[in-house]
Amino acid sequence: MKTISIRVGTKTFSINCPEGQEDSLEQATKLLDTRFEEIRQNASTLPYDQTLVLAALNSIVSYQNKIDQQNENNNNMEKRLKRIITLFD
Repeated sequence: MKTISIRVGTKTFSINCPEGQEDSLEQATKLLDTRFEEIRQNASTLPYDQTLVLAALNSIVSYQNKIDQQNENNNNMEKRLKRIITLFD
C-alpha cells in the first residue's frame, strides 16, 4: 500500500492506494475535481462537504449510466447473434 496525496477543490487528502493503482486514482481525482468545480461554479453558496458529495454522486451516476448503456448494447448484440445462429440451424 502506498500513501498518496490528492486534491479536490481546496482540500488535500492522504489516501492509501494499492501499488500500481496510482494512475487510476489520479485520473479519478481529476474527474472528481472537475465535477466539484462545475458544481462550485453553479452553486457557490454550498458548503465544501455538500459540494464534494454532489460531485461524487454526479460521477457515480455518470459511470452507472455508461455501464447500463454498455449492458444494453451487449444484450442487443447477444440477441442479434442468437438470431444469426438460428439462421444456420
